Amino acid sequence: MIKGEIFRVNFQERNLRFEVDLWDDGYGKDYWMRLVQGEYEPDTVALINKFSAHDKCFIDVGAANGAMSLIAASLGCEVIAVEPNKQVFSVLQRNVLLNVDLSTRIYLTNAILASEEEKIEGNESIFQRGLLTEITQEGTNEDTFKGVKIVDLKEILSFSSRQKYIIKIDIEGAEWRLFQSMKFIQELKNRHITVIIALHPGLHRPLNGYTRTRNNLFRRPKFFWQLLNITDAIRFFNNVSEFNIYRTNFSLVKDVKKFVSLVLGGNHEFILIPKT
Repeated sequence: MIKGEIFRVNFQERNLRFEVDLWDDGYGKDYWMRLVQGEYEPDTVALINKFSAHDKCFIDVGAANGAMSLIAASLGCEVIAVEPNKQVFSVLQRNVLLNVDLSTRIYLTNAILASEEEKIEGNESIFQRGLLTEITQEGTNEDTFKGVKIVDLKEILSFSSRQKYIIKIDIEGAEWRLFQSMKFIQELKNRHITVIIALHPGLHRPLNGYTRTRNNLFRRPKFFWQLLNITDAIRFFNNVSEFNIYRTNFSLVKDVKKFVSLVLGGNHEFILIPKT
């Protein structure tokens, strides 16, 4: 295993310590320092800290370099880390293997999480079908994802020996499709899975405002994309009607108008807890 500069991550107030390898990381030391200092996704880190326990499985969808997986494992969770990009997955793998005491609790899979319906269609055209986000695809080509597995939630859960689950999903584009599948949503509810979710509307739109057609590109006005963002947020709220939606301060969001205004206003992180 190639090793580069080893950085020791130390959350003093939580007594969490682990090491990461900065070689080919793509994030850099500054990212890890900001994470420790509470400047990067502090709400997500706080929620993982709140919900983690030794009897729970933490499912990290889009695990990237493994930051949240390593935090959850440090807090005693069994962890399933799902990352589709092969290069990023190699970084995740190195970081996990550096921490021998934690690695026994972390199951790694180079895979794309999709609904049962999407999984059936197979792996041949994941770019064209929109199973990957703009961020995941940036700077890559189709060869990067050849042979990458497509897994559904049932398969992911079969990797775990625990009966209580937390799942973290950053919706940066194609992950919206998961919450258009009622089978996926029902599985979350049936297993009573707590969902830590970050909604980033618009990131599955063309980043430069252009839409590709079969023969050319054409620009759509900004209000068109904003209308689609609003539509996505409304659809999401309605589809998860069997869940209580909380802000990160645990105030309940009951009204769809309030939810849409929060999402469009930049309040991206929420907690979904199945209604009893």
